[in-house]
Amino acid sequence: MGSFGTSGSGLARLRQPATTALVGAIVLSYVLAYVQVLDWNALAFFPERLWQAPWTALTYPFSIPPSAVFTVLFASLWLWGIGGDIERRDGPLRMGGLWLGFSALCALSVWVGHLIVGGAGAMASPWNSIAAFTVIWGTRNATAQVTLMFVLPISGKWLAWLSAGLVFFSMPQAPQLAPFAAAPLILAYLYAANKLPSWGATGPKKASTGRGKVYGEPYFEEVKRREKEREERERLKKLFESSLDDDADKRS
Repeated sequence: MGSFGTSGSGLARLRQPATTALVGAIVLSYVLAYVQVLDWNALAFFPERLWQAPWTALTYPFSIPPSAVFTVLFASLWLWGIGGDIERRDGPLRMGGLWLGFSALCALSVWVGHLIVGGAGAMASPWNSIAAFTVIWGTRNATAQVTLMFVLPISGKWLAWLSAGLVFFSMPQAPQLAPFAAAPLILAYLYAANKLPSWGATGPKKASTGRGKVYGEPYFEEVKRREKEREERERLKKLFESSLDDDADKRS
């Protein structure tokens, strides 16, 4: 898996508290389940038991069987890259809210599917929530290239489609509920595409000139670059003039 970061220095990538907390919670819950201190089934979401354990609509991403060590490793790396990029763009509070929101939406959607088509299956994986993040990232970075599994190059757009497709295999016990599990990913796309204004998605900055022309983020980056160049020229000019004055004083 390649780097998902599109902005920020190496130091900035370490300053992602929400992503760090989520990855740490996934790893910690797995370790506790592995040493049999925590019953991972107690965190899993069962649609037929929603009213008996409503909190599991938020805890199932941390419900990982002890045998799923590769799931923990891959999910942690994936979340660290994509979640970190979203957090640097949207901020830790909104990023955490997105995680909780899409976790709950996926669980509630599966519960609705259970009422409509029947079926019962446990949701016990962080992949639904990570898939929502992947759709957000892939929509915002549709042409960005990453290396999947360090081998396969893939664009952000197709990575989003791939993550949505994998959600269909997240509930093998009740495949009829898979479309309901994937349905909230549509909202993830709409959020990333700034088509949900009430959610306040932080998409690329745009501004109008008043003449019907809209400038995007590259325009503002170019303006900042030119402003810095102008300031640097002014600084060098003053430094040069100051050196001339010093030479004149010495000669006199």
